Amino acid sequence: MTPGDQDRGAQPLPSRTGDPREEDPQDGDPREEWTLDGAFRRFESRTNLERGGTPHLRQYRLNRMEALLQRLGNPQESLPVIHVAGSKGKGSTAAFTAELLAAASHRVGLYTSPHVTDYRERFRVLTPRSGTGETRETTRGDSPEEILLKESRRVWELVPALEREGCPPDELPTTFELLTALAFCAFTAADCEFALLETGLGGRLDATNLCVPLVTIITRLELEHQEYLGETLAEIAREKAGIIKPGIPLITAPQRREARSVLARQAALQKAPLLRLRPLDRSIPLTLGGEVQRINAALALGAFGELHRQGRVKDAPRRVLEEALTRTTLPGRGERLADLYLDGAHTPESVAQVVRTLTPPGGVAILGVVQGKDLRGIARALAPAVSRVVVSRPGTFKPGDPSEVFRTLLDEGIQAELIPDPLEALTRARELNRLIAPPAEEPPPIVVTGSFYMVGEIRRLVLAEPSPAREPRTARTEGAGPCR
Repeated sequence: MTPGDQDRGAQPLPSRTGDPREEDPQDGDPREEWTLDGAFRRFESRTNLERGGTPHLRQYRLNRMEALLQRLGNPQESLPVIHVAGSKGKGSTAAFTAELLAAASHRVGLYTSPHVTDYRERFRVLTPRSGTGETRETTRGDSPEEILLKESRRVWELVPALEREGCPPDELPTTFELLTALAFCAFTAADCEFALLETGLGGRLDATNLCVPLVTIITRLELEHQEYLGETLAEIAREKAGIIKPGIPLITAPQRREARSVLARQAALQKAPLLRLRPLDRSIPLTLGGEVQRINAALALGAFGELHRQGRVKDAPRRVLEEALTRTTLPGRGERLADLYLDGAHTPESVAQVVRTLTPPGGVAILGVVQGKDLRGIARALAPAVSRVVVSRPGTFKPGDPSEVFRTLLDEGIQAELIPDPLEALTRARELNRLIAPPAEEPPPIVVTGSFYMVGEIRRLVLAEPSPAREPRTARTEGAGPCR
């Protein structure tokens, strides 16, 4: 995430993929109907640090969020949270943990970012499941969509109130702070027994870091967002370690030595018990693809086990928990959809892992990378694993130069084609995939990677295709979809 847009009022904005959005019918007349899409447009009109621009570290601080939550009645104080930070896999780990808790008959809120096609993806309420894995009927008042609708208005109304009070522009809530406040309010209103919160960036100054966690999880750390978090892995680890709380158990993924030592030192200072990570049984199949997902699922099981040890979660048969891990899905994170694998990996290490584990050697990839990423590192990560790369434009939400990406791939000796239009890029990638596949064999899945924005573009196109073309080849999650 990078800072950019300054406050522009509630003007209509392009979507993250560049599709024009209709003018907000709510502007100018408070009597007009309040809609959730309109609420998200208003949220997005604030300073949005997920867009591109020049970094301003001062924009990351907790005092704005503290003031916002105080005016909302501090909903975070009564919400039992499992807090997840990391560079790679934090959303998937949060989703695995939420599914485990729902399988144990708990009502769970899940807050992840970024979304791939719709802001609603960031807010999910998973309902308790029976021992057969079927969703139980619940009668707890409003639906999650209705709760989001009500709470989004309550959150948004604070922004003009602050403006009327003369609040300086840089003290007004950012987009991510408004979304995080909405998560706290919505999950509390939905009577969630647990909430899984994924940090947006870093940890120490992240808007989610005002939660009261029962367990903290830190996934794999990599060099990322160095303009904010620091140039070295140790500096990045210090920012991520900011979610470690006094006496609260911590479980982490295997880390490089410099990151591991920082996390261990901070845990010792906070007297936070370090939990042992146990490998996931190889007999448990996962819908989410990639070896890293087995580590993420193991983290989730470790956190669940600690909550059970604390007496906070109900017993559940091993089979039910394993099925919960198997059915876990999250858009754009190792997601199999039709003839594609979609993963928003955007660092050299994560891209290398994606192409190494999601497709056989010599496959085809669609690549879209936004500004500020390590293009040469990403190219070198792709080189050993794919035979052809189609470079496309990852929307317009953040700046990016497909031509520069294309030239970098050619410099690294990779056979690449530059096709900026995503639909044409998808068509060409499928043609190439059929050409390289052995006769009478089904072509391997095409990998779409480089950014969540590229994934969002392609995912939207595939979901619009006739059903047979887009039928996913993995188990679908029942009763735990995004709020709609």
